Amino acid sequence: MTNKIYSAAVIGCGSIGGLKPDKYDSPGGKNILTHCHALQQHDRTALVAVCDSDEEKANQAREKWGCSAFLSTDDLFTCYKPDIVVVATSTETHAGVLMDVLGHGPGIVIAEKPFCSNYKEAKVVVDTYERAEVPIAVNYVRRYVIEIQILQMAIANGVWGEIYHCQVNYDRGLMRDGSHAIDLCRWFFGEFEYGSVIPEFTDGWAMHKSPPITDFSTEDPTYAAHMAFDKCPHVFFCPSDGRKFGLFEIHIMTEKGRVSLVDNSGTMAIAHPVLEPTYGDYYSLPSSNRFFKTHLHTAMMELVDNVVDNLDNERLLLCSGLDALIVHQIYEEVVK
Repeated sequence: MTNKIYSAAVIGCGSIGGLKPDKYDSPGGKNILTHCHALQQHDRTALVAVCDSDEEKANQAREKWGCSAFLSTDDLFTCYKPDIVVVATSTETHAGVLMDVLGHGPGIVIAEKPFCSNYKEAKVVVDTYERAEVPIAVNYVRRYVIEIQILQMAIANGVWGEIYHCQVNYDRGLMRDGSHAIDLCRWFFGEFEYGSVIPEFTDGWAMHKSPPITDFSTEDPTYAAHMAFDKCPHVFFCPSDGRKFGLFEIHIMTEKGRVSLVDNSGTMAIAHPVLEPTYGDYYSLPSSNRFFKTHLHTAMMELVDNVVDNLDNERLLLCSGLDALIVHQIYEEVVK
């Protein structure tokens, strides 16, 4: 078993890169919500550098995380050849930065979501990385939550029985926030059914004809949609207005009961049928039999664990560039 310490650099010193306010994420804190924190905290990685074209952000990240700071990738890679490179810049720059990083020979790259601006860009990046044999891990963060991994295995093994439907309540754009749910639905329920037929719908999806909510961007509205996946014929995306409050919930209805991810996936709620106490001799479904907190607050550490295991022994990545590419493909099929 190797004990190698892998060097790491983070490109993009925004909120997810390393500059959440200290009250949410700081060195030594229990919440590990940024790439810098996870890479600094993990016992098999060493955060050696950050990079951002904004000098103030780069310097703030350097002071906060105790590493070198650079204003350009050219300067970064002149001084360091990190094993792990995180791309956490703005979405529209991802493709260009990912291609630039590849030319400097990283061992593995972690990319933020949305992966690229569109499917075409993402396809070029994924194909190029595959030819270079450099893996990409994508931070669809809920895949790295231990309790959600257990749920995915339970669904795959038939523990919940037949899946009747899934309801997603979300806001702030079908790509920005809804892509998390698209990715989870594919992970939970199998492939998107491009050719399936739902009554009154075709091609496995339909968009509601009323105007979407523009609560994040005119280029990325919050749509109502109806999708189908292999194990779940009815997935309903129900939009909310993120200007009023934040909301991300997934409710999966099955023949064995209901399982829900609420509080932005920080809580899992499980409901099993119980005898109806008031109206008759039959079973009904309570609001919940059990609530428990998930490890969402340390999922970034699980991401680094997965990346380190991949470098050690080529362990399968929990969310790859190909997985993220398919999210782009589903999104573009739905909104076209």
